[in-house]
Amino acid sequence: MIDNNPYPKNIAEAAYCLLVAFNPQLTLDDIQSFGAGKPQGASLCRVKEVARELSVSEITVRRMIKDGRLKSIMIGGSIRVFQDSVNELMGVA
Repeated sequence: MIDNNPYPKNIAEAAYCLLVAFNPQLTLDDIQSFGAGKPQGASLCRVKEVARELSVSEITVRRMIKDGRLKSIMIGGSIRVFQDSVNELMGVA
């Protein structure tokens, strides 16, 4: 029997659909790392904190997110930037 049901079959599949829909710049590895909530070892920063760290404006940080130079996620309507992404941009290992 062919399953023509367009709806997610479980919560994990629904969460995956939402993550991809609202954060298209995330890769499959990023999404899989959310297994137990927050990615292990990953820290998230506010746009304001990233702007201060990079010595740029908040608008510039938002542009960097939009063009894919920084990876981010929306949490409750707020943008959070992955610290690893900031470190990578700065050339810090």
